[in-house]
Amino acid sequence: MRRLTLAIVLMAFVTPGITSAQFLLPGFDGSVRILMNPIHPRPGDTVTVSLESSLADLSRSTVSWKIDGRPIGGAQKTITLTAPSLGSQTDVRADIATPEGSLLVARTTITPTEMDILYDSDSYVPAFYAGRALPSAGTTLRLETVTRFKKSNGSFVPTSDILYTWRRNGQVVGNVSGRGKSSATMPSPLLFSTDTISVEAESVDGIFSGTALAVIRSADPVVRLVEDHPLFGLRFNHSFKSSESVVGKEVVVAAIPFFASAKTPTDSDLLYEWTVNGRRVETKDATRNALALGAQEGGTARIGLSLSHAANIFFGADNRWTISFASETSVQNPFEIR
Repeated sequence: MRRLTLAIVLMAFVTPGITSAQFLLPGFDGSVRILMNPIHPRPGDTVTVSLESSLADLSRSTVSWKIDGRPIGGAQKTITLTAPSLGSQTDVRADIATPEGSLLVARTTITPTEMDILYDSDSYVPAFYAGRALPSAGTTLRLETVTRFKKSNGSFVPTSDILYTWRRNGQVVGNVSGRGKSSATMPSPLLFSTDTISVEAESVDGIFSGTALAVIRSADPVVRLVEDHPLFGLRFNHSFKSSESVVGKEVVVAAIPFFASAKTPTDSDLLYEWTVNGRRVETKDATRNALALGAQEGGTARIGLSLSHAANIFFGADNRWTISFASETSVQNPFEIR
């Protein structure tokens, strides 16, 4: 009985012609893969589709492609097509006829998605500032991904049904990754450095997937000087240039630190060092960012400011201004942008 079994096995492997389109080694038909570039296309992207095989000789094989069941001409190993609109799918099939007479089939489905990363930080910017609170060294980076996984019925996959994997410079950030975690916080890039933040998203059913990336550099804090008007308050609509004239014999100026690791300009951790015409000027704690200047007509005040942080050794900003006092008969609109 043992001899009979051995004879049958040997016959199966040595009988000529036994390998054909009707007989394939287990798993052989799965040895052909379809590769897409980009891997996660957006609607309207040009998608390159190619074949890869570890067993079949594709260079000597005949390839026939079908897009959504419709044959396309040619026998090329690589094709290009346009990703469909959001909420639609494109089915791609490749039939490969090998020189040995085997028929292999590879399939994939192109499901476009859209993802974006929004970010800012907890650095200080004044109220109604139109820009982003840029991350500087020592602040906290805040990120939010907007994921649009649209189904064929027009609805979107809810955030709670999406798995998010956040990466910083290629390394997975495990404590902010997981199901439904579309937002994340992490330390801002170090001084003079740039971080690459990426997020991968996949629906729990595996149908939708996408990725988004943001390259974020550490911003340099800057300090601006504005007038603290007795009637209209801080004039955020105009900051002093490096050299400027003011009307009258006195003016109160205030320093506004953009992108500082602080909650307000008078934060106790912010250390202001003022100089006027080369002499150091002390200010009160409550108004440490403000300075009252007075001079005769034609006088000039050369102002210097160095700003540091009591707890953040990476923070620093400085600036210089020259303010000239002049007499003018016409009354100017304090809200005029000059």
